[in-house]
Amino acid sequence: MTVERHVWVRVANFGVGWEADLAVARLDAEGIPARSIGNDLVGIFGPGFQGATARGFFVEVPTPFVPQAQAVLSRPPIPVDEEAYAAEESARTGDDSRDERPDENDGSDDEAIDEAIDEAIDEAIDEAIDEADDNAR
Repeated sequence: MTVERHVWVRVANFGVGWEADLAVARLDAEGIPARSIGNDLVGIFGPGFQGATARGFFVEVPTPFVPQAQAVLSRPPIPVDEEAYAAEESARTGDDSRDERPDENDGSDDEAIDEAIDEAIDEAIDEAIDEADDNAR
């Protein structure tokens, strides 16, 4: 079995980590392997920081995918049309029982939901008090 190894090439640079992660997700959706590399891995906020950084974040892909990745990243992202997506999914799966949601919330269930939440909170508080009493004895 032959394993091909390719050099990873920088195809984009972003000022914040989340933008680089979005670019990696776009490339991944197109079947292009990609990774995000940040220069400030250890800093004041630690390695998981997703905000702005002076050195930026690079997006890298293997050499054979460079032209394809550059083409994908040069196009603006396409917003998802939820109704068209749902119609496409139902056509693909043959399932026409889409979740029909009302366009506006009339508020009819809000009171029942609030009551259920209040009851659950009260029960949790009572259980915590009982447990604290048991531990104190």
